[in-house]
Amino acid sequence: MTDPAQRSPLDRSRREPREGNISLLHHAVILSGAFFLLNLIPSDLSGQSVFGRTLLRGDTLAIEGVGLSLVNAADSTVAQVTSDDLGRFRLPAPAGGAFRIRASRIGYAAVEAEVVVRDAESLEVELRMAPEAIPLDPILVVGRREVEKGTIEEFYDRMARMKQAGKGQFMTREQIEARKSLNLGLIMNTIPGVWTQGMNGTPRLLKSSPRGRGVFCSPEFFLDGQPMLGGFRSFVPDDLEGIEVYRGYGEAVPGEFPDECGQVFLWRRPDWGNPITWGRTFAAVGLGAVVWFLTSLIGG
Repeated sequence: MTDPAQRSPLDRSRREPREGNISLLHHAVILSGAFFLLNLIPSDLSGQSVFGRTLLRGDTLAIEGVGLSLVNAADSTVAQVTSDDLGRFRLPAPAGGAFRIRASRIGYAAVEAEVVVRDAESLEVELRMAPEAIPLDPILVVGRREVEKGTIEEFYDRMARMKQAGKGQFMTREQIEARKSLNLGLIMNTIPGVWTQGMNGTPRLLKSSPRGRGVFCSPEFFLDGQPMLGGFRSFVPDDLEGIEVYRGYGEAVPGEFPDECGQVFLWRRPDWGNPITWGRTFAAVGLGAVVWFLTSLIGG
């Protein structure tokens, strides 16, 4: 039987055409410019990543604040992150290939192990660290799967990649719940560069004008990776897993046709539409209390 001290650090575990008479040449110039912008988008903003958790060796206790680096064959660091309070991390890889993960934190023995990531693949691992300098075995892969378009995995994979590039604004399920609001427009207003008029308005994005003054414009909306033609006001925050906001050509999303104003992606939870959620429960209890109070006044 293998001694616990010798276990592996990693165990199995997505205009109206402007009115007027525009010449064909004008159309060609616009399309050429758009495709030129598409070609400027780095190819390393879409593809593959290594994700997982940092855990205490021989236990399921998460280790927070671990510094993790993804290093290529030339010993160059291609991605760096820090594990969160649940030990979670995601390292975007620029391309498929062989890499090394380096992990370190004060009070724990540094760990370095090899991984092989295929193109368009999310590689899940568990990185186990010892509280003292004990020799550890090589890494073990705990799961492989491709990043499927139109799924929650696409949201988390792209969020990690775009954050690494310093682009976009993001809101996760935990952040949406922390806003404690039943109105999506009000929640969107808390994102920098987003403005919603009133409680039932459709969000608009702030962009720079040639004169340097900010103006608001209407972005493209996507729902679960697919273009959304309307219905924004019908969404309930409880149904959402995440929100992505990208402003202008400079933050254009890889694989999507760039928009002059920007793009907003809404991602629903796998169990969206479930009537039994905390938000709906509190709303129902509040409504019930109001009805009871009014009934008491009338009856009294």
